[in-house]
Amino acid sequence: MCPAVEVVDDRNADYATLEALSLIADNSWNAGAVLGAFSKSWDNLEAATGIVALNGQEIDRGYGRDVLGHPFVPLTWLANHLAETGGR
Repeated sequence: MCPAVEVVDDRNADYATLEALSLIADNSWNAGAVLGAFSKSWDNLEAATGIVALNGQEIDRGYGRDVLGHPFVPLTWLANHLAETGGR
């Protein structure tokens, strides 16, 4: 497991002309991901701290509990949804 942040870039999209099929085909502007150090220990994820810094200055902070109470809650929802819909 590792902390991760998606890098999003809309490439100066014209929002007035967007439609769902183009967004799906384009992977909705995913420009990459930043991954932190991997860990095998999953203890106390709700208390895990994530810090965003720019040029060494902290600009934001969050905790695992900020993700619906625990990071596994949305993961569980996704797994259940995929199981119910046959992976769609």
